[in-house]
Amino acid sequence: LGVRLAALGADVTVCVRRPEQRALAESLGLRGAELARLGTLAPAFDRVVNTIPAPVLTEPVLTALRPESLDLASKPGGTDFAAAQRLGLRAIHALSLPAVCAPETAGEAVARTVLAILREREECT
Repeated sequence: LGVRLAALGADVTVCVRRPEQRALAESLGLRGAELARLGTLAPAFDRVVNTIPAPVLTEPVLTALRPESLDLASKPGGTDFAAAQRLGLRAIHALSLPAVCAPETAGEAVARTVLAILREREECT
């Protein structure tokens, strides 16, 4: 997603949990940052897309966002939606977004992933 957004001219920061994820983001020409710095970096963001299936956009992070920022969270939605509403932020819980917008491509991606997992398991046995 970050690569595609950057190709469209967006200035993309990818907040990650592991150093190798940051290295990958930076190797793709994106700005990488530690997830722990998200609250500090948040005031600079126009949009936040959360693909981490864990509580990431907590009330302190949401408080740091500009009021006009938009948060788009995929399932299960790592956003404190109640806090976003209290703060007047627009947070969209975009459940199953890939399947809704591009069902064939999403299905192909799921199939490839399942096959890769099965191959890995076969190699371990």
